[in-house]
Amino acid sequence: MRLDRGERLPEGLAADRLLSLGVDLAVLGRVLIAGELVVELFEDLRGIADEMGEATPPALLRLRQDPRLRLREGQDVGGELDSMGFGNLVHAVLEEWGRGEIARIAAGDPPTIEREAIESDVLRVFDRFRQTKGMPQVRGAYEVQFALVRERLAAFARVQAERAEDGWQPIHVELTFTPEPKEGSGALPAPPLGTSGILLTGRIDRVDFHPQLGYAALDYKTSAEAKDPAAEHRMSRSGRWKDLQLPLYAVLLRSIGIEPSPSQLGYFALPSNPDGSCIRRTDGWDAGLVADAVSCAETIAGRVAAGDFSPDPAWGHNPDWKPDRADAFALVWGVGMRGLRAVPRSAAAAGPGGAP
Repeated sequence: MRLDRGERLPEGLAADRLLSLGVDLAVLGRVLIAGELVVELFEDLRGIADEMGEATPPALLRLRQDPRLRLREGQDVGGELDSMGFGNLVHAVLEEWGRGEIARIAAGDPPTIEREAIESDVLRVFDRFRQTKGMPQVRGAYEVQFALVRERLAAFARVQAERAEDGWQPIHVELTFTPEPKEGSGALPAPPLGTSGILLTGRIDRVDFHPQLGYAALDYKTSAEAKDPAAEHRMSRSGRWKDLQLPLYAVLLRSIGIEPSPSQLGYFALPSNPDGSCIRRTDGWDAGLVADAVSCAETIAGRVAAGDFSPDPAWGHNPDWKPDRADAFALVWGVGMRGLRAVPRSAAAAGPGGAP
């Protein structure tokens, strides 16, 4: 499958997904191709891998992701927030809290280091969200989830107070890079990725500064477990890159004159158990490792620009892989029919037992 450089999409089509390139394209993040096509892929592109980490075939990923097919999976409206909605709510509250904290520091106030004050501020923001976003009359499962949001925000206050006490202070929140920033939006121009002509777009949850340790880039994570960013980005045995999110944060920040320390990239983890909330950093990373990740991204960008969407044979193929039958695209892809042996025409004509 090839995509010609400069190929235009139908007017009004939201191009936020693209074909799978195998693992390499999936980890690229967001890119702009020839000013027309935006790719937004954050997971291992072998991927949307199942729990065993086995590769999903690129053809099936195309059914899910290629915007030119204009396929959409129907979604039932649930009576509660899904995991993305839950995370987005926490992100929105922390974004508004961060903007307020940055404004206070800019006005000459010291960073807030008292846990109680931070907790009071962030919960006040959440309560205001409930009143202004049409949520005050919500009942049932939402109330339980909102109680869990408050619990995670209280855990955030504890970790944030410790971080502020150590000398870190936020300087940017939801720092956004787009191809054509709108005036007054606060967004910044997306930088080019190598010499491919592809622009790298993205949003960084938070950038902190420390007088001695320099800059840090953090991504808020509300997944059930506080994951190790180093393990999330590289294969444990081979060391191959399977996610480039944090190294690409460094590329974005360099475009505005900020050089984050390689070991200060990481996650601000707010897991389901509040006692596990913490900052998980890329300890052990150095400039050479980040440069290797950027080189990987530039290689991917070159393939995208060339229209090369062939799978990466180095990742192999598992013949026993089966897609989730709940996947709306699985039947289109051919679940249940893939892998059947081809029957010679003469044998098929002969019928069972070889009889004509």
